[in-house]
Amino acid sequence: MKIIFSFILFIFLGCSSLISGVASVATSVAVFAITIPIKVIYSVGKSALNAASSNSNSNDTKIAKKALEQKNFKKAYEYYARACNDDEPMVCALGNYAYTKCELLNDGCKINTIINNNAIKYFSAKLFLDEAKELSGENKKAYINIACSYDNSISKDCK
Repeated sequence: MKIIFSFILFIFLGCSSLISGVASVATSVAVFAITIPIKVIYSVGKSALNAASSNSNSNDTKIAKKALEQKNFKKAYEYYARACNDDEPMVCALGNYAYTKCELLNDGCKINTIINNNAIKYFSAKLFLDEAKELSGENKKAYINIACSYDNSISKDCK
């Protein structure tokens, strides 16, 4: 009887910690959305624009680059996701960048379909970390947190 009770208690505590973990992630996303002003979300970092310019091999990436320049993050994400492949991790990182911006703006982006390997996570984090260098105060902290969510080893500021 003790074993069954212990097992049930273990399952209950495990489920409650999973639920609180999901709630914690949801809270973090909500805090990012509240912390970062709309003006900052709509801006496009220099490193993202430079990366977009250097990775315009296909028609999809050309369309995505133009959409990114016009701050149409939903369209940019869709075309970068379509062009994403393992040989060009920066294209996938630009897709993650556009998706995150779209998500923060609640612009109707669907679930992120980009599979993140280590290179893609690193480049995604790098785009947001570079953009954080252009900001200050709470905006900078929020962008560093987004960078850390992609790659926790990208900065000493990651916890």
